[in-house]
Amino acid sequence: MGTVREIDWSTASVDGGALRVELSGVAPRGWQGRFKAVVQLLDQAPGRWADVSIAGGVVTVKGVTEGVESDLRHFLESVVQQVNADLGLEAEPEGDEDALSEEEEQRRADRQMSSRFRTFADPPN
Repeated sequence: MGTVREIDWSTASVDGGALRVELSGVAPRGWQGRFKAVVQLLDQAPGRWADVSIAGGVVTVKGVTEGVESDLRHFLESVVQQVNADLGLEAEPEGDEDALSEEEEQRRADRQMSSRFRTFADPPN
């Protein structure tokens, strides 16, 4: 079993409507190809964002519009989780699985809210 890849949301940045976010871990052989295939299978959001691509451990989503953050996060997390499962990279829980997932969800929510609060520091254009 290999290392689970995850989205490192602390690296997320949007420039010109293009989201760029890094993935943690090293991609095993076939990971990027499977990522592209799963994106095509799951992408059911026409008009909410455009092209989703991956290169060098960075996911790029073009055509991101305000208000889709939560849906796009869910979509990308689902893609990464499916690719990890398809390639046998599922994490083995060290303790109570429900508690671990709740803690991770809280950390993700905290990071997302932190990011939104940081936007208040940016001067309006």
